[in-house]
Amino acid sequence: MDRNTLIAQALNLHQRGQLSQAADLYDQILSLEPGNFAALQFLGVLRGQLGRNAEGIKLLEAALAIQPGHFGALANYGQVLMGSGDHVGALAAFDKALSAKPDFFEALYNRGVALAELKRFSEAVTSYDKALALHPGNVACLYNRAIALAALDRHDDALADYDKALDIQPNFAAAWDNRGNVLRNMGRPAAALESYEKALQLAPQDSRAWYNRANALADLQRFEEALAGYDRALSFQPVFFEALRSRAVALLALNRFDEALGGLDQALAVHPGHVPTLLHRAILLQEMGQAARALADYDKAIAAEPGNARAWNGRGSALHALKRAPEALAHFDKALALDAKLADALANRANLRWAERGDYAGAVADLKAALAADPGHPFARGELLHLKMHGADWEDFDREVDAIDQAVRQGQRVVRPFVYQAISQSPADLQACSRTFAASLFSPAPQPPLFAHHHQKIRIGYVSGEFREQATAYLMAGL
Repeated sequence: MDRNTLIAQALNLHQRGQLSQAADLYDQILSLEPGNFAALQFLGVLRGQLGRNAEGIKLLEAALAIQPGHFGALANYGQVLMGSGDHVGALAAFDKALSAKPDFFEALYNRGVALAELKRFSEAVTSYDKALALHPGNVACLYNRAIALAALDRHDDALADYDKALDIQPNFAAAWDNRGNVLRNMGRPAAALESYEKALQLAPQDSRAWYNRANALADLQRFEEALAGYDRALSFQPVFFEALRSRAVALLALNRFDEALGGLDQALAVHPGHVPTLLHRAILLQEMGQAARALADYDKAIAAEPGNARAWNGRGSALHALKRAPEALAHFDKALALDAKLADALANRANLRWAERGDYAGAVADLKAALAADPGHPFARGELLHLKMHGADWEDFDREVDAIDQAVRQGQRVVRPFVYQAISQSPADLQACSRTFAASLFSPAPQPPLFAHHHQKIRIGYVSGEFREQATAYLMAGL
């Protein structure tokens, strides 16, 4: 049987997925003719398909030594190089293939993939554009161009590409999932949720889609449902760091602090040096009154990212809680040297400037800067008005009081109840302020259980709402 017939038979087996039989025929040809270009090229491709990239690269290099400018062999070589993780080498191979054949769709498409892997997304989009000019309805190319467009924050264009791909192939689960991610980034969590649900109809065991769906639910403040979604993702992929971390954050939002702490511990067991998770745990430990333990997490975060302003600010707040005010102030200064518009650090420094140093002007300046950086910063507007009252600064006082009253009635965290008592004369507004403040710290109280009385005497219990942040509680502390 002549070589061409054997090559045709091997290629037929190869294309039908009968890789072992095809490999045997390629080997047979190469035993008869070690320099057979076609056998070297196609066996190299086959080895790459099996993940044996080093062998595939050697075979394709041998083929290219025979025909250096063969565009098909160059494109195949690029694909095997990509499989080995050498995206720079792959890009060079695709460029050589395109210099030989500029309208080579596969090389243009794969060149885009290689550029995207190298985070050169704008160039990737250009390469995908050229490929789509040749084959406008290629779903894989539309899908990958959408990924690159999303990476460039061109969300409208990315969404359009996902929609085109899904019009052609409606059962493309990954496209529905990524489409949801784009919608979330566009601030449309409800629409994203619908997209994730379509993905899960097609791929019900996709842990990533469950995780993304849970994120959309969290965006919608539906934290109990989000929690169930994270659990579902973890049922398919138990060591899923992002799901473990986001689950803990949902528990925090539900004020289930002990469970949240356990969840953060689990996440950090998977990824011990993850700075955002270390900061979450540190903040939670502070909320639970464990400032000394929080310091250790802040230290780890700062060691990993010395330029992280939030870590320096958090460590400062922990030091403040430990009554180490001069150190805390130095930490807030450091945080603001790194990020002059970090509203939390500005508000924290304002508190210390006034409470520890009596620096009225500095504290007022910091609170004004905090509100300029973040107009909705919790309680800062109320703190600023209260501070100005201490300084007998009545400029725009009535207008500020009215603005704070309106915000309180809308359930905004604009002023603390203790401060608001010096501002408001309305019992209804004072109660609304207290409810908003309490809701930011505690879960709703459960309904008390009903029970039967088995005694004749009347029993009276005394309950006070003044044992938290209230004047009576401060005055009673000495008792």
